Amino acid sequence: MESAGETIVSPINEDFHKSLACYCFSNLEHFLTHKKMQDYASTLDTQQHPLFVTYYLDGRLRGCIGTFKPDMLGKTLQSYSIIAAIKDHRFPPIQLKEVPHLTCEVSILSQFEKIAHPLDWEVGKHGIEIEFSGEDVCETYRGTYLPQVAKEQGWDQRTTLESLLKKAGYYGGNLESVMERFKMVRRYQSEKRGITYSEYKELTYKV
Repeated sequence: MESAGETIVSPINEDFHKSLACYCFSNLEHFLTHKKMQDYASTLDTQQHPLFVTYYLDGRLRGCIGTFKPDMLGKTLQSYSIIAAIKDHRFPPIQLKEVPHLTCEVSILSQFEKIAHPLDWEVGKHGIEIEFSGEDVCETYRGTYLPQVAKEQGWDQRTTLESLLKKAGYYGGNLESVMERFKMVRRYQSEKRGITYSEYKELTYKV
């Protein structure tokens, strides 16, 4: 996961946003079948956005990775539609036989704001990104949850941050013991659209 400075993006047309998820499905199928990524329309590289790609299998999270660095949309989507599927260390790589049962979401991130206190964000509205040092100051941990995660899990701010410590790979203490070692905390917002595989096939057929 890469980071960047303050980023604001304009709202994205719904149909265009759905087409991004369609490309993720198409690229993923092509990669799993041919072992190489699929080309994308050159018009995608006229926009720059930080984004995350998320896959669900029968309603359960199956992979989610993205970048906070705004870059050419086509280039970024081409990479992260595959990375989210096969390199999320929490899950085994997605297999071709699973693809027809997937839902794909593309989240376009915006409104990054550094905050002075780790609890200064709103569940359901903001995503949260943290960076902190371990007991050894040479160790740095980073993690993020997208805006929908805390709301879907029924977490408050504190529970979300405690879970995020573990997601970042840190198991050395509770939130209070780590707060003083936070190097950076940011909240952000996202605009997401998701489609099922069957919706992707319908939209592809119409095209």
